[in-house]
Amino acid sequence: MTKIIIMKKCLLFACILINNFLIGQTDSSTETSFIITPQPKTDRPLWWADRHKEKVKEAKNRANEIDIVMIGDSITHNLEKKEDQAKIWKEYFPNYEFLNLGFGADFTENVLWRLQNGEIKGINPKLAILMIGTNNGNRLDSAEEIAQGTKLIIGEILTQLPNTQVLVLSIFSRGLNEKNRFRKVNEQVNQIVPIIAKHPRVHYLNINSAFVDEDGNLYKDELMPDSLHPNTTGVQAWAQSIKPTVEELINLP
Repeated sequence: MTKIIIMKKCLLFACILINNFLIGQTDSSTETSFIITPQPKTDRPLWWADRHKEKVKEAKNRANEIDIVMIGDSITHNLEKKEDQAKIWKEYFPNYEFLNLGFGADFTENVLWRLQNGEIKGINPKLAILMIGTNNGNRLDSAEEIAQGTKLIIGEILTQLPNTQVLVLSIFSRGLNEKNRFRKVNEQVNQIVPIIAKHPRVHYLNINSAFVDEDGNLYKDELMPDSLHPNTTGVQAWAQSIKPTVEELINLP
């Protein structure tokens, strides 16, 4: 009888924790977590700081011509950094002007800092595309913490860009198969964020089926040679998968 009572109490406590998380309530340790505290990148100070300054300037100079802003880490960064990927992206989206705010190795707290420090100030894009969190998972942050960080980023975008639709892409599958611990965290984040960050202007899209077979095995050689970053063919699959949604959202009144 005593064991049953204890089990019931534990179950009730777990339900309370889950409920508090889903409605956006967190304990003090989560509130003060550096994962959700905006901060610049300190381990790559030179190129990171320079790129940030360049992007603030670019946003100011091109404010009236930007149709789509893309926000993320190295996966997004490569669409601008790698010439072959930039070419593919332009072929799929020839009619739109992009502002690429992808920064290699960024965590959620770095993206949040960048957005709060001028990178989207004064622009009025029709669409913002966000994908972030895989580096947090690699750092062994919990799915719940990553989701909260992502929620704050979404909130920042909504606040600063009141006329912009927001497309949140699920974190891409990584690792060779479903047993990969980093992929497991990513998938958990992908399930949590749409629950805790609902908004009429926020839309979610999971295109991971384009990168894995029916058993969850990554198309490594064909699309992601390092099991993380899409190659040129992978970028083509990415662009092809999101193009209909991009066209739909960008034409919303």
